[in-house]
Amino acid sequence: MTSPRIVLTLLVRDEVDIVADMLNWHLAHGVDHVVAMDNASRDGTTGILEDFAATGALTLIHQPSYDYLQGVWQTEMAEIARDRHGADWVIPSDADEFWMPPPGVELREILAKIPPEVGSVRCERRNLMGAREDLEARPWHDALVWRADPPLEMTPARQADPAPFDPAFLYYALASKLIVRPRHLQSIARGAHAARFGQQMREIRSEEIVIYHAPFRDKAEFIASNTRIASAVERDPTAAVNTSWKSRRWHRMAPEEAYAEALPDAARLGEDARAGRVKLDTRLRDAVIEARAGLGPVLALYGAERGQRAAGRDPLDPAVPLLVIGDDRADVAATAARLGALGARRPPPPAGPDLQSRIAALHRARAAAPEDPITATAIREEIRGLFERVGSGGHGAVISDPDLAANLDLWRALSRAGHLAPAVVELTGPGAGGPVARDGGESLPRLAAPAERLLAAPPEALHRAVARLGLWLPLHLLDTARPEAGSGQPQINPSGTG
Repeated sequence: MTSPRIVLTLLVRDEVDIVADMLNWHLAHGVDHVVAMDNASRDGTTGILEDFAATGALTLIHQPSYDYLQGVWQTEMAEIARDRHGADWVIPSDADEFWMPPPGVELREILAKIPPEVGSVRCERRNLMGAREDLEARPWHDALVWRADPPLEMTPARQADPAPFDPAFLYYALASKLIVRPRHLQSIARGAHAARFGQQMREIRSEEIVIYHAPFRDKAEFIASNTRIASAVERDPTAAVNTSWKSRRWHRMAPEEAYAEALPDAARLGEDARAGRVKLDTRLRDAVIEARAGLGPVLALYGAERGQRAAGRDPLDPAVPLLVIGDDRADVAATAARLGALGARRPPPPAGPDLQSRIAALHRARAAAPEDPITATAIREEIRGLFERVGSGGHGAVISDPDLAANLDLWRALSRAGHLAPAVVELTGPGAGGPVARDGGESLPRLAAPAERLLAAPPEALHRAVARLGLWLPLHLLDTARPEAGSGQPQINPSGTG
């Protein structure tokens, strides 16, 4: 059986909190390539897509239009997937959708079994919800672990009824979506609910692939998204009355009333869980945890954790030196200086040479005898002693000498022994974009990102990223650590609010 080539197409705007999770998960579960159209994002989404593109996993199209031409753009991306990337199947997706096969099964295994006369596969969507209170207090993937069982039918009459939804909107079923075979494809309808082909093609319904849908993850983004979509649809003279009807409905309402229509409160959700009207379902939560493994710091850098802030450090915890590594010495020096402006520092010198100079000398000595365990042990103990002498001054010490990368095993050993809690800031080059760069088995916490991202990131985002490494820096220095104006570096909005 020939394995089909699967290309996922993605139309996205301002989805920084979920887009890296969604891409990482699908690329690990049977998707061969992604064609993504970034529709004028302003919240950090563009930077994430650019770094996936740098790895070769994604083809990025910049679409600045504020019109709502979803069907036209999805058709364009499907044609690119077919003509440039040899797609046998195209998955037209939104960033908040995870197309999940049964556990232990890959998407390509299911699609490989479908007869050639089938042009489209219809997949059920499952809306995930959580209590409004939980979404305000917890990461979205920890809160959205409930779904209606069974979901209610959203009839045209109920759509048109101005009475408040009771229960909330996410208790209702949404229209299913299609995976399409692009060979004879002519067009994909808005929302990918239908497709047109140049010759007769059969449609089947999949009992195996289910779309897990997480549309409402943040109150501010919920309000902004409704405004954006409703305004765009109202500018489109071809839009039908029911096109994006829910966003248009909520745009006409007070924000608090609209949000209460979308999601239940904790009391109602608890009541419905006890009555069996909603079911606990953690598949999406588990998928996000899998997709984020080892990537917490870099996702924080991109602003993917809306509203989340790491806790402060216990003064009795081991010091957290920052180990900055990279191939370009100028970039390493500039990054070390940026971290210093943020509050990381060169600690006060003990008796003798300063800490940075002494550690650089120890690294050079180790490089001269890399296989000698006695030398390694002696150097490791001296590094430990140096940090003991500087005490709390070693917390946030930036280490960045040229021989550091070859000596990371010394720092891993110090970490395993509990003497220090070093963290690595790795400057990646082309083809190793931040959101997909993983630890590769390293035991040290790591922030891996291109140098230009680290140098251009707003200090709030960089502060969150190093906090995820275990280094809590003083907030009062944020304003002094902003990138220089006119640097030409890409900007990242860490708040996710545009």
